[in-house]
Amino acid sequence: MGAEKRSRSPDAGGTAAKQAKKVAGDAETEGLELAPDEFMVTVSLPEGTKLGLDVDWKDGRTLYIKKVLPGAVMEHNKDTKVQSVLGGDRIIAINGQFDDPKVMLGQCKTQRKLHLLIRTTRDLGQAKGTALVPVAMSAAAAAAASRAAAAAAEVEKATEAAAEAAKAKAKEKERAERKAADAKAEVAKAAAAAEAAKVEEAKLRRDFIATLDMTGQPTLGVEVDWADGRSLYVKSVQHGGAIPEWNRTRPPDFYVVPGSRILAVNGYSDNAETMASLCRELIAAQAMVQLRIRGPPLPPTTPPQKEKAKEKEQELGSDDEKVKKEKKDKGKDKEKDKEDKKEKEDKDRKKEKKKEKKEKEKDKERKCF
Repeated sequence: MGAEKRSRSPDAGGTAAKQAKKVAGDAETEGLELAPDEFMVTVSLPEGTKLGLDVDWKDGRTLYIKKVLPGAVMEHNKDTKVQSVLGGDRIIAINGQFDDPKVMLGQCKTQRKLHLLIRTTRDLGQAKGTALVPVAMSAAAAAAASRAAAAAAEVEKATEAAAEAAKAKAKEKERAERKAADAKAEVAKAAAAAEAAKVEEAKLRRDFIATLDMTGQPTLGVEVDWADGRSLYVKSVQHGGAIPEWNRTRPPDFYVVPGSRILAVNGYSDNAETMASLCRELIAAQAMVQLRIRGPPLPPTTPPQKEKAKEKEQELGSDDEKVKKEKKDKGKDKEKDKEDKKEKEDKDRKKEKKKEKKEKEKDKERKCF
């Protein structure tokens, strides 16, 4: 806002300072001046009253007045002629808010009293006088207002950035929680699968108790190995002894056979050497021996190779049927090829006929011309 300084009385300067302070808050009021093409208008907006201006803000800094409509400004114009607000004028500040049309319009919506700083292309002449100068805003006040608006914009920008950061952090937390939940679900799934495998394995195992009377028996009648350190693995069953005698009087499901394991001897378990030593002592004492036996896994009901062969046979059928199917498919392919070829020939013929027809029509036109 260019400023050609005007002289005025001390009283007028004091009034200007008070009124500018009222408009711009605590902003500095020294050096207050208006440019020759500027003047200030103050209007009130009682409840239900409109400002009455049709404006445009394409320049991004001011409100260009396209038209004055019924409202507070039109009422102001009735009381004055030279300081009238007309179409073609520009509002460059409202209540100390500069360079931001949206903020200025916000003042119009929220405030009941508006101080409009107007720039015009009209010649204001001497009518502008000192009466209009006191209510104008100083350059310092305008700068302070501009800085305040910039600071508010920075605060709003920082608030939006903080909100975006918080939103991103919340999303990251949600992703981490989802990932942890998926991992937990995978662990639970693996644990369930392991438990199911144990159940299936237990179904295949045959645990039973063999109670042996060692009276008159010089040995158990088995050759064992305890390499795992926890059980006695039955490598072979001999012809004589307490265990072969047991097998002769029991059904096959309760046989002690190669591949079986002795898991406990008279309640002692998990120490193969101790169990072997205890067996020797019980045999020497001709005492009762109680063995917890785990038989080898039961064989599958259907051999895997035969089962696969059966599935393959069901899927593909016999060789004869397969050959017949291949011949039939080949025959269908040949028929389809014939149909495609015939269809193509028909299209080519139709195309040729259309071409001939067009040529005839062209010849006819040439002759008519």
